[in-house]
Amino acid sequence: MMKKIKKADRYVTFIPFNEETHLFIDDGIHFTSTNAKLLEYGADIKSYEGRTYYEYSADTPDKLKLFTNAYDLRYKALYQGEGFSAGVSSYPQIILFAGTFDYGASATTTIKGFEIEAGNWVKKVDISEVTLIPIKIPIDLSQYLPS
Repeated sequence: MMKKIKKADRYVTFIPFNEETHLFIDDGIHFTSTNAKLLEYGADIKSYEGRTYYEYSADTPDKLKLFTNAYDLRYKALYQGEGFSAGVSSYPQIILFAGTFDYGASATTTIKGFEIEAGNWVKKVDISEVTLIPIKIPIDLSQYLPS
C-alpha cells in the first residue's frame, strides 16, 4: 500500500484557517494560497501563468501572531543498521545520504552501493527497505521580522 510522504520542507499553521501550509522565509515570512478569504487578512493578489493566488506576508509582530507551529521537516532513515539523512523523492524511492545523521554527506559508510551524485554520496533505495523517521525542527519566526 502506498503511503503519502510529506515533502521535506518548511511548514506553518495559519491560525484563522487552522490550516498547515508551506512556509517561505527567503525574502520575508510568507505563504501562498488559492483561498480568496486570505484577502480579509491583508493578503496580496498574485498571478502566475494565468492562475491567481494570494500571498500573505507576516511582516509585523501582529501579523506574525496569526502563525503557529512553524517547523522545518527533515527525515532520518535507518538502513541496514545505520542512520542516514534521507531525501524523499517520488514513491517508492528514498535517497539516502552517506554518513551519520548529521546532514553532512562527507562521512563514510561501510554499506555498498553509494555513488557520488551532485557532490554527495547517495544511494537510492525503496521505501520498504528503510525505517523513515520524520524530524521536526522548530523555527522561531520572530528572527525573520524586518528590523
